[in-house]
Amino acid sequence: MLPDNETRFDDSKQTWLDELIVRHGGDASGLLQILIEAQERFGHIAEPTASRIALKLFIPLARVQSVASFYSFLHLQPRGEYRVLFSDNITDRMLGSQTLLEKMCQQLWVEPGKMSEDGLVSVGTTSCTGLCDQGPALLVNGRAITRLTHQRVQEIAHLIRNRTPLTDWPADFFRVEDNIRRKGLLLDSKLAPGEVLLAAFSLPVRPEPDGTTSHSTKPASGQVAGFRRLTTNGDWYSHRRGHQAIRPARARGGRISDRPEVGSLPQCARGGACCSVQRRRG
Repeated sequence: MLPDNETRFDDSKQTWLDELIVRHGGDASGLLQILIEAQERFGHIAEPTASRIALKLFIPLARVQSVASFYSFLHLQPRGEYRVLFSDNITDRMLGSQTLLEKMCQQLWVEPGKMSEDGLVSVGTTSCTGLCDQGPALLVNGRAITRLTHQRVQEIAHLIRNRTPLTDWPADFFRVEDNIRRKGLLLDSKLAPGEVLLAAFSLPVRPEPDGTTSHSTKPASGQVAGFRRLTTNGDWYSHRRGHQAIRPARARGGRISDRPEVGSLPQCARGGACCSVQRRRG
């Protein structure tokens, strides 16, 4: 669907968006994922879309717009059917990403950072894709492509010009490897599913800042793919204090050090999130 089709926010689009929000429990903690799916549907986050999301989640419009403008893979303005973002990390630059970006722009007759006149494509940069161990890398509509070469860039440009759906692109383009030379204690662990939770809930409880009790777990903070974590300690505590027996918590691993853990040991990542918010199911 072309992104400029959302200039009129008709009933069918509003219904789809409302159903999307219901599917995420009407919870503002799912804002980022809601925005990602809305952009996949409409092409960008137009003002009517942002306003409807804010209304249904009971949050300020400014919060929706700030999240949409914070991430380079989300767009408040039309960016084309194909949104290409080259990683601008220093290691990608050293591997020739800038030359490859220029080559793709020449192949597609588009200026860097702008949308083509026919609304087909835009080519720009993003801070980091967490794939500097197998760069140069880029994102196409949010999907990562690694190990770019002049030949691969030419093939990508050809697929875009022919409007080939991403589902029909060569699977090899999207292969992401775990280049771990020495796994160490964390990635070498043989923990059974649920073992982390059993160990955590066997620990003594400790007081929370508000006088309630909690197990001895401590949420971490840091950088995710070149950006500050939006999930802060306050968000973890708000999840922990919820009264629901089952409460969803979303965790995103964007750093290169996160990718092998989330990809190879998803049960450990889920277990850690459950420990942090005091839930027994992940």
